[in-house]
Amino acid sequence: DYPFACSPGIVGSTEPTFQRSSLCAGLTRAGTYQPDAAGTSALPCPPGAYCPEGASTALLCDAGRYRSTPEAASPADCTPCPAGSACPTGATNHTPCEPGTITASEGASVCTACAAGTFQNAIGASACFDCSVGRYCAARATTPALCSPGSYSALAGQSACSDCVAGEYQGESGQNACL
Repeated sequence: DYPFACSPGIVGSTEPTFQRSSLCAGLTRAGTYQPDAAGTSALPCPPGAYCPEGASTALLCDAGRYRSTPEAASPADCTPCPAGSACPTGATNHTPCEPGTITASEGASVCTACAAGTFQNAIGASACFDCSVGRYCAARATTPALCSPGSYSALAGQSACSDCVAGEYQGESGQNACL
């Protein structure tokens, strides 16, 4: 339709007769992009992405970073995901980790499960806690579980309780020894 249309990433004139490569208005400014040949106006770069000068498409923020407002111009405009949260590629906000999961430092793309023997009951946490004596925790635990009667846990941070040996017993839950 326009002869010699300006390329994507370059803003052209609204007058069809001037839509030639030698008369294109120039590269899109940083923070905007222009995806179409013969385009006459640039679009704001959307949240979750950045657009350098001359962009023909928005580039997604890297995993571990996010951008909640439009018109970012460079990867540095994408904010590192805070500890206790995760940010996948192209994130528009950070997502707090669920109970039983954490991110220990900023810049994480996914939350990791608390290891067996530890737990975390809060949302958006950056550390797991050892299960206390008389209790145990499976991987991704949100609360410690009591050792059942006939078993015990003598140490903190256990992933399972030990059974009482022959000749010993434990009639109560959550104990640290057999009798």
